[in-house]
Amino acid sequence: MSDVNPAAFETMAVMHHEFFVSYVKAGFTEHRALLLVIAWIQKQESGGADTT
Repeated sequence: MSDVNPAAFETMAVMHHEFFVSYVKAGFTEHRALLLVIAWIQKQESGGADTT
């Protein structure tokens, strides 16, 4: 990860945490919320459009 900008990485981590918290507040279990965040990250990394 030497090519990762630390500030950008921290921003992404905060964003992913906010997604997680919003899913939990929406009534998802913590496990399901984590799976949803992971699925979103994988979709972004594969270049797929977010259609949710």
